[in-house]
Amino acid sequence: MRLVLYGESGAAYWLCADLTCAKPRKDSSAVLEDDAPGKASCSYLLRQFPGLAQPVHCLSTRKTRGGGSFWKTHFTSYAYPPNSFWHIGSGLYVPSPELCFVQACTTTTDHRALKIGAALCGTFSVRPQSPTGLARREPLTTPGRIQKYIDRASCLHGTKKAARLARHIPQNAASPPEAFLCLVLALPGRWGGYHLPPPLMNKRLKSGRKSRAITQRKSLVPDLYWPQAKVALEFDSDAIHLSSAQATRDSTKRLALENSGHRTVTVTTNQLASRDRMSHIAQRIGQELGHISRNRSRDFSCQQNALFAEGWSLNWLFDPTWLANESAHEQRA
Repeated sequence: MRLVLYGESGAAYWLCADLTCAKPRKDSSAVLEDDAPGKASCSYLLRQFPGLAQPVHCLSTRKTRGGGSFWKTHFTSYAYPPNSFWHIGSGLYVPSPELCFVQACTTTTDHRALKIGAALCGTFSVRPQSPTGLARREPLTTPGRIQKYIDRASCLHGTKKAARLARHIPQNAASPPEAFLCLVLALPGRWGGYHLPPPLMNKRLKSGRKSRAITQRKSLVPDLYWPQAKVALEFDSDAIHLSSAQATRDSTKRLALENSGHRTVTVTTNQLASRDRMSHIAQRIGQELGHISRNRSRDFSCQQNALFAEGWSLNWLFDPTWLANESAHEQRA
């Protein structure tokens, strides 16, 4: 018997699990043969991957009843493209990152789907036992690869919504707050954003002579960057930048960016959490970019309230007890 994860549960796996054993399967139809989500298979899954939130979302070709708060079944009769599923353990499979995003678009809000997309396209994984709660890794996918998958699976439920959202997924975010910051600034008004031109995230820039003298580095990496106007935005978060050494490096980087002719804006955690403060920051960046605000949609205010209420946390994807225990283990260490 097999258990195949779905959507949000699949995304949680990709963000918190050790991926060394994950292998793609070319024959997607074979993966769904003899699939049987149930109490025994879900219990086994959670012993292997205790970080997944419940109910566990599972894909099945059988119209079976769900398991209440333990698991939820999503029926499919679709023939999936090759490499849509990855083998992650004995009888356990997860959708590819691209398919995870499409599936998430069928079960959650636009804002949460975009956050999942940004996490899958970001350079971080979730590690509650680390000081920052994160670890660095290469992106699992890109918005371009997601769009290519959508084109290959255009008849699949969720692809129309996924196609609308995929073009707005932040790429290369180094943390959930960075991804949220990009969404707030660049999303169109119908999703509650300020519709600024999308920035490059964590783009490596060659250092000039002056900046090399300041940082002793050959390159600079601003958090968000608009190259046409040479505008850089730096996110300053106590939750991410814990040490005084890191704070010094960040201050030095901002000074080096300014000495290289870049106009630099800094956003703090408190500012990012405030709709009013972010409105002023978006206006300032828009002026720096020479960007004229477009007419906003009628539901802009409602959508922006929802966007800020959602915030940047990804905790809903994970088991709260696991998050607390892993974090406590780090503190004891």
